[in-house]
Amino acid sequence: MAYHIGPWKIVPALFLQTCFFLATIKSIGVYFPELRRDLGITATDLGITLGIFEAFSFVPGSFVAILNHKHGIQRPLIIGGAILASVGLISSSLVGTSAQLSICLAASGLGINIMSITLGIALSEQSGDRFDLLFGIGKSGYSLGMSVFPLLAEYLKNIYGWRGSLIIIGAIMANIIPLVLLVETDKGLTERGAAQGEEKNPSMNDVNDNSEQETADQSQQALITRDEEYPVQSDNNSRCSKNNCSSLYKLLADSVFNRDRCLVVILTAYTIFSMVDAGWHAFLIPRAVRRGLPTSRALYLAYTAAVACFIGRCLSGMILKPKFITAHDWHMVLTIINALSLIADVCFPHFAVMIVTSFVTALTIGEMNILMVVICRDRAPLPCFPVILVASEIIFGVGAFIGTTLTGLAADNLGYNEAFLLLAGFECLVLCIMMSARCSKRSPITD
Repeated sequence: MAYHIGPWKIVPALFLQTCFFLATIKSIGVYFPELRRDLGITATDLGITLGIFEAFSFVPGSFVAILNHKHGIQRPLIIGGAILASVGLISSSLVGTSAQLSICLAASGLGINIMSITLGIALSEQSGDRFDLLFGIGKSGYSLGMSVFPLLAEYLKNIYGWRGSLIIIGAIMANIIPLVLLVETDKGLTERGAAQGEEKNPSMNDVNDNSEQETADQSQQALITRDEEYPVQSDNNSRCSKNNCSSLYKLLADSVFNRDRCLVVILTAYTIFSMVDAGWHAFLIPRAVRRGLPTSRALYLAYTAAVACFIGRCLSGMILKPKFITAHDWHMVLTIINALSLIADVCFPHFAVMIVTSFVTALTIGEMNILMVVICRDRAPLPCFPVILVASEIIFGVGAFIGTTLTGLAADNLGYNEAFLLLAGFECLVLCIMMSARCSKRSPITD
């Protein structure tokens, strides 16, 4: 029975982890006026701080994936990530400078990344055919983090101040720790299966012990014999070095990115798109407050964006299913719509227009996040998809850091409207790159 309910134990932890990510970004945005007053943080500092947080939330994914290959380390990774994410956010309430805030949020982002990758791998190993359903439910936490926590942050800030509010939100997020303790990882499943096997065959324990001892003795004798018959040669190190270089060259030559160069072009567009995604989310509320809106009204933009984000992530699959339009073409259409929405938001500074443009931008960004993965999956064979997925995670983290930093710099030196026009310009660049990739022929790749 545990094998059936095991994947469902992962879903609540994955849901709260995704909620944690956007809740942190939106809460820091709500606290920006107080952070400017108490810590002297500028829009540039805010962009760098949130960029570091987002970079640590995505970039270390490949290293975490490698650690997951070590048998029995999944459970310590998940628990350690949950503790690190919560403690990092709570510690940010004690900071006195923007540098200290960046360090605390970087630690929190690293914990989020560890949980995201490890929970995703554990769910993939245990869920089987139900992975799409369970993974989608888990990732829907983004909408909750975007809608509920900005309101909660504003409410708590008015009572306890921004420092007390951060402590409470961090404590709420610490509820993910008992949730990850319920997760059954590879080691837990293996130990349970072994225990059940021993209960069924208790008479075999003595035989197994004797067999293990005999095997150990034989292995030790074989090692001694091998060392006597085959002495180590002096040039072994140089041979190993040549073999490693040859293997590395072969790995790069056989890479899916070398066999289909268009994937490199698409991921370049994804880098620029992630700059738009991160910059817009980070400065949505600070820009509205800077326009003179009270924070309570500015939060309506976050609610609208949360609903649009949820719809966008679900709508992309429904639109592509009838095969009326390809994922690549639909992505280009959404890019044009988002660029026009960002320009309209700058040209018409009215609250009603801001509500509409926030909905449109969040909808298109949510869809394009899914479409980028679909486009890459359609071009590459299935065995190569994990490599592309890890590469896209790293690229998104790097692009998010650059995007929030540039948006903050533009907001400080030119103005918030000019910063959003810069994001619209990035979208136009994405459109040009995707058009060039659309015109290129698909390279034949075999498994």
